[in-house]
Amino acid sequence: MLQMYKVFHENRCLGLYQTEFENSDSYSIEKQTGWDRSLIQIRNWLEDANESNDLNINTYSFDPVKLLNAVFETKCAAGGIVYYKDSLVIIERNGLPDLPKGHLEKDEEEAVAALREVEEETGLHKIILLDKAGESFHCYQLEKRWILKRTAWYTMLLDGDFEPQPQKEEGITAVRLINKSQLDEFLNSTFRSVRETLGPIINAHKNGMFT
Repeated sequence: MLQMYKVFHENRCLGLYQTEFENSDSYSIEKQTGWDRSLIQIRNWLEDANESNDLNINTYSFDPVKLLNAVFETKCAAGGIVYYKDSLVIIERNGLPDLPKGHLEKDEEEAVAALREVEEETGLHKIILLDKAGESFHCYQLEKRWILKRTAWYTMLLDGDFEPQPQKEEGITAVRLINKSQLDEFLNSTFRSVRETLGPIINAHKNGMFT
């Protein structure tokens, strides 16, 4: 497997991966038919509200990114996995547990946007930006256009006091701390994109910052 992309739509996932052909004849056939067939599969899967299964596509000769660009309009966002002492900072947005994130402003760098969005959504300050933890992808429909939201995630440490002020105008009703024993409950109840993309990263910190 050369590349793998997971795009989450509600509770289902579009997986795009790319492998090599075993012979040149297969490559030639797939190059002629694979692009159009893949586009049709993806669009039908997105439009079918009754389809609950995941869709996995081997793009073979095509770059998965180019295929995504043919289906979606991309918007970029950034957010934070924020640790405070022995706890993880989470938010409740529209009744669901989540991590703080938001769209990039024009010409804004990912890391800068991640820190700004965390501060705005949680009301917390004195946050130390560490390193990039990974990216997640999810999609939604807006006025008949399909939007692909690519979110860059950064690990952070809260160096100040935990005195949150939820950004209520963004649907955030609570900012709270969870410890290691509450992590599984959080991951099981949050968005699938967060659970599958960031769950392994957060779990890996259990014996480090998240103890």
